[in-house]
Formats: sequence, structure tokens, C-alpha cells
Amino acid sequence: MNTLDAPVLPSNRIVIAGGSGFLGVSLAHHLAAEGRAVTLLSRHRPACAGPWDFAEWDGRTAGAWTTCLEGARAW
Repeated sequence: MNTLDAPVLPSNRIVIAGGSGFLGVSLAHHLAAEGRAVTLLSRHRPACAGPWDFAEWDGRTAGAWTTCLEGARAW
């Protein structure tokens, strides 16, 4: 299936894996300013507060963080 055949997802949620660093936080601010719902998926909570959700992820095991991927437009 090519991307033109992919179903359109109703969610505007974006998940950024490893998003607690400078690039992830900058991207999260940009996407949130565009009206996206952003979830940062990382081992550590970002040092600054922002308009996003945070899900803890150890990078090795599937856990409760997997629910943040459900219905996400991109990850």
C-alpha cells in the first residue's frame, strides 16, 4: 500500500520518541503552536514545562506508554 492509499486518521496527536531534549522540545513547541496534541515519549521528563503530555519509556520494554501510540497521526 502506498501513502496515498493509507487511511486518514482523525487524530491530530503526534508522539515524539526521545523528545525530552533540545530538538524534541523545540519540535513539540512548534507542533503545539500549530494546534497539534503532542506527547513526549522519553526516559526523562523534560526540564521545562510545555503544552504536551509526557509518557515514560525505557526503550526496551512495552509498558503503559504503548497506549499513547493508539490513534496517533505520527510517531
